[in-house]
Amino acid sequence: MKRLLFISFLIVPIIGTIAQTKSSDILSFDNFMEIVRTYHPIAKQADLQIAKGKAYLLKSKGGFDPILQGDASQKYFNGSKYYSVLDANLQIPTWFGIQLQSGYQNANGNRLNPQNYTPDDGLWYAGISVPLGKGLFIDQRRADLKQAKIFNESSVVEQRRILNELIYEAGKAYYDWFKSYNKLLVYREALELAETRYKAIQQSVLFGDKPAFDTLESGIQIQTRNFQVEQALLELQNSRELLSVYLWAESYFPLELNLNSVPTSRLTMIPSPFDTNYAQQIDSLKAQHPEIMGYQYKIDFKRVEYRLNKENLKPKLDLNYNALSEPIAENPFTNYSINNYNWGASLAFPLFVRKARGELKLTDIQLQEMQNNLSFKTELVEYKANMAINSWKTTYKQILIFNRTVEDYRKLVFGEQTLFNNGESSLFLVNYRETSYIDAQTKLIDALAENLKSKLNLEFALGILK
Repeated sequence: MKRLLFISFLIVPIIGTIAQTKSSDILSFDNFMEIVRTYHPIAKQADLQIAKGKAYLLKSKGGFDPILQGDASQKYFNGSKYYSVLDANLQIPTWFGIQLQSGYQNANGNRLNPQNYTPDDGLWYAGISVPLGKGLFIDQRRADLKQAKIFNESSVVEQRRILNELIYEAGKAYYDWFKSYNKLLVYREALELAETRYKAIQQSVLFGDKPAFDTLESGIQIQTRNFQVEQALLELQNSRELLSVYLWAESYFPLELNLNSVPTSRLTMIPSPFDTNYAQQIDSLKAQHPEIMGYQYKIDFKRVEYRLNKENLKPKLDLNYNALSEPIAENPFTNYSINNYNWGASLAFPLFVRKARGELKLTDIQLQEMQNNLSFKTELVEYKANMAINSWKTTYKQILIFNRTVEDYRKLVFGEQTLFNNGESSLFLVNYRETSYIDAQTKLIDALAENLKSKLNLEFALGILK
């Protein structure tokens, strides 16, 4: 009868715990991740990166928008009209640095500067402004647009990077919850076993079958396992709090994990054997990892700045030319002649060019630093990926070993308890066997959690979580 009681106690608590858990209370890893991807604010923030990139590109394109502008000024003094000047024009910047311009001028008055004189019907003009020195190959507007295009492309990578980190952190939080919950079940089962044995020993002491000393040792075992349960409860509460950080509903409404919610049981959580297809992706880290790709985009961004700073070493030499025409009957081409024009040139060049040379040197140094950091980041990511592969392989082997170890310890506990019931063993040996059995179960849970985390770690290192 004692043997049957002992066997049922070893097996029933686990099955009973599973049976008492409603399937609707189980929050699986996939369901949890779906909630994170759909409602978490950081996931929403990742989606905003695409819109940010498009907005930045739109802003930089504004540097090439045609500009329509006009100036008008008049002066009257002591009843005399000194001057009246009107200038309306349209300027069209182009990608090649040349600016097209066209406009209309009308100026008259008693005190008008002679160089501003126009016919009574005004004067139409059209021409170009060409940078022959600094700004011929690249200028601030073209640099801004190039950088905006790079930023727009990098926004897709930034979205992936943010999601990769979010899913990784959320996944670790789930597996910590899984580990702490299933460890609590083991310690509770062990506590129930100790309490049941304590009651049985008390009865045996009353009948004179066992010494009273055994009740003391059995009571100490209850205290020890109570302590383990409380510690496991603390770890479970903390893991639940962390998990709740990733639970959100629509409209950015934070949620609390339901007290009845439980993770997948360790008995139904299948360990993951290493998938060799992941190892093949390490060679393509530079081409697919969002963090590495994002850093490469930063280097490309800085290269545009370097090219602009190099352009600033040149002297500023701008040439302007405008064809002029007096409108006849409001037609600007009636009296057009190639002999009517104005032109001008402007030259500026700092003699020592120290500012431009300093900026170019600083940018060159920053580029070298970024290249070195990129090489280090690539090696670090590859190291983390290989470390995750090693952990994945090892933890799977450990699980296969510990599955057998746990079963063997269970048999030892059963055998020692049988000997104890027959008076052929001591309570000390029974407790020792049970402690080893408990430790084996918790190590198996640790190995299972680490196995699942290792796959998560590898996918994070490869940058493919999303």
